[in-house]
Amino acid sequence: MNSPLIPTYVITLNREKILQSESYNQLINITGNCTFADGVILNEYQANKYKFYSRSGIGISLAHLQLWSQLYTKYMECRKLRKSMKSSSPEQHDDSKFIKYQINNYSLIFEDDFISNEKIPIIQNTIRNICGLNEFDIYKLHCDDDYGAVSLASYLIKHSSIPKIFKRFKLIIGQIDADIFILHLFKQIKLGLHKYNLFRTDETESNNRSNKDYSIIPYLNFKLSNRADKTLSTYLLFNVFRIGNYNLIVYEIVLLILLIIWLLFFRKNCIFLIIIILLFIL
Repeated sequence: MNSPLIPTYVITLNREKILQSESYNQLINITGNCTFADGVILNEYQANKYKFYSRSGIGISLAHLQLWSQLYTKYMECRKLRKSMKSSSPEQHDDSKFIKYQINNYSLIFEDDFISNEKIPIIQNTIRNICGLNEFDIYKLHCDDDYGAVSLASYLIKHSSIPKIFKRFKLIIGQIDADIFILHLFKQIKLGLHKYNLFRTDETESNNRSNKDYSIIPYLNFKLSNRADKTLSTYLLFNVFRIGNYNLIVYEIVLLILLIIWLLFFRKNCIFLIIIILLFIL
C-alpha cells in the first residue's frame, strides 16, 4: 500500500455533509488521507473583539489561523521526537510511530466547497513537483483571479513558514485571502499561484454572502477572469465590514467610495450624486 501523499485537511462546519460528498472520495483517492478541521462560529467575545468585521469573514479567517497554529505545533513536536529518537540507540529507534507521508513539511488545506478539477495522477504529480521546488510559504491551487488575491479554498502551506506568517499577518480587510495577498504585495511572504485551478469551488451557497436584493447586481453576472468560479455579482454580495448588526457588502462599500469621491471632487455635479443615490436604493 502506498504511503499517504501529504497531510490533508478540510475546514468545515458540517463534517457529515463532506463525508457523504463525491469531493471527499476524490480527495481520499488523491492524497490517501483527510482530517477535518473545525470551522469557527464567533462567540460573544470574538464578535466584540472583531466588531467592525463581518462575523462570517472573521470566522473563516480564524478557522484557517487556528489550523495553522495546530499544524506548527504538530510539526515541532514531530521534529523534537525524531531528534530524540535519532540520538537514541538503533534498537530503540522506531519510525513506525510516524505516518509515512511522501511529502513532509507541507500540508494541503481545503475549505469545504472544493471540487476536483483535474485527473488524479496529474494532481498528485503536480503537488509533488510544487513541494519539491520549496519556493513558497503558501501556494494556491485555486484562485478566482489571475493575481492570487481572491480565494483560499485550496492551497499548500509550508509548516516551517507558519511562525513568519503569524508574525507578519494583520487583519485589515477581515478576509483571510485578501489579507494574505496584502502580505504578498509587501513582500512579507512568498505566495505561489498555480497556472490553472487544480480544484474549483461550488458557488451554489456560501455563509459569507449576503442575500441583499439590489436590483442591479443580478445584471453583473459575468466573470472577471477565465479561471474564476465566481462572477462579479458574487463578489459584490460578500460581507466585509460590520456596523452593529448590519453587514456592509462589497457593493455598498464601492458606493460609499464613489460618494467620497463625489464629496472631494464633484460636489457641483448633481448627476453623479443622483446616480450614486439610485444605485443605493434600487
